[in-house]
Amino acid sequence: MVSPRFRTDSNYQDILRKSSSCTKAIIAEMSDKKSEAEDIMEQINRDVDEIADMICRVQIIPKVMRNNFIGHIQLKLERVRLTLAENRASLPSRDLQRLGKKLSTYDNRLRNEAVRKRKKWPNRKDDSESESEEEFEDERIEESEEISEDESDDESEEKCEEKSEKISEEKSEKISDESNEEISDSEKNYFGLINSDTTNSEQSDSDNNHPTYDSTEAQLLKSLSDRQNAELCVKLPAEMPQAVRIRNVKDCTIAICCLSPAADLYLVRDSIIIMYPVRTSVMIESCINCTIACAAQQIRVKDSINCRLFLYTTGTTLLEECNAIEIGPYNVNFPKKEEIFKEGGFSDTVNKWKEVEDLKMVNNGTPAFTIMNENELEEFEIE
Repeated sequence: MVSPRFRTDSNYQDILRKSSSCTKAIIAEMSDKKSEAEDIMEQINRDVDEIADMICRVQIIPKVMRNNFIGHIQLKLERVRLTLAENRASLPSRDLQRLGKKLSTYDNRLRNEAVRKRKKWPNRKDDSESESEEEFEDERIEESEEISEDESDDESEEKCEEKSEKISEEKSEKISDESNEEISDSEKNYFGLINSDTTNSEQSDSDNNHPTYDSTEAQLLKSLSDRQNAELCVKLPAEMPQAVRIRNVKDCTIAICCLSPAADLYLVRDSIIIMYPVRTSVMIESCINCTIACAAQQIRVKDSINCRLFLYTTGTTLLEECNAIEIGPYNVNFPKKEEIFKEGGFSDTVNKWKEVEDLKMVNNGTPAFTIMNENELEEFEIE
């Protein structure tokens, strides 16, 4: 009988120990990556369920808030797509295919809702109101069934059926003359639009038609919202009479060629926005694929993706829940630039465009922005 022999020299034992520790480290690292991937998938599934819930609620949103609500859904879809792209290597291909199919389905549903919201219901007599409500309920149930058919999870189907029943009950209570209704704070909170920084389009229109402004100024201010495929240049001989509000625009080029007290950019997509100096602050929220040049005392960017920002600021630029933001110095040339900067309160100041407070990096260590290289900088000319 041959007895086994074991090597006992010290070098060999050291090699075994190192190999064992290395294997343990690899296993621990793989376990951490698996746990991280599971956390990411859990968050993505929560976001997708929230998107499905919001799409089910589109038709019960009051008309004055519907554009903003659909914009919020589109922004959430973009965020989920970006998260999937960033973590594609660590997520199972089966889950990627399933989620990709869901997101495509939701895109189609949003397009259908956008077309539907432009159709006006015909005027009905009192004796036919119950019939119209029944038609609406049947329509909502059919839409919910379409969504649940496209989802591969049995859980999602059950959730959407429950939501459709709940929505039908809520709609029977809320159906009214939408053109004259007033939105309470509780309704805004329910629909996820209570943000004090973003007022609805009805409030914006009432501000833009302030009685102290003449009709020309009011028309100019009103023209900055709800535009598509347009080129706009606002030139006033004096300072803008109120805060600039650019809302819900797509594929536009807009130039604000005068001083303004403040500026608010909301739901701007695939557009170029060039601005003269702003006396106080600029708020950029829910913007996607945009180029924006602005100068202000304070600049805040929130919930925005894939934007190029050319900034002049005397303070710190604040980024909240953003991704793929590129930052460079304000480089807009226009007549009497020095005089206008001096009048706006920037005469003896230094441009602190590189000073950025990134809350995403504070929370998880991943920066949401990059500083542009010299060859990436752009110049803008306004005659």
